[in-house]
Amino acid sequence: MTTRRGEVLVAILNNLQDMKSACEQHWYRIPVESVEKFLKQHWAPERLAFYQTKVFGNEAYAVNYYARVQNICKVYRCELFPDEALNEKSQRQYYQLKFWLCSG
Repeated sequence: MTTRRGEVLVAILNNLQDMKSACEQHWYRIPVESVEKFLKQHWAPERLAFYQTKVFGNEAYAVNYYARVQNICKVYRCELFPDEALNEKSQRQYYQLKFWLCSG
């Protein structure tokens, strides 16, 4: 699948840590295995729309933030969370989508 102008990936934010990473460090992660399982082809979204779940109170059940993707790279979980103790998840691979966050 080649990216067409205007292609958007809806990113589900279901915890505060993911929102913190998006707002402060300007990235979102997607497990490589999920992309390969569901898309099975090359992908590269141009934009992200952040859907917030019930943990976000007044901002829940809506897309309040969006971003234009600047870069996508494959990284290990231990690179994304260097302060996290090494465990069985540390070597999982993720696509790290880097961006500048915008409010809706």
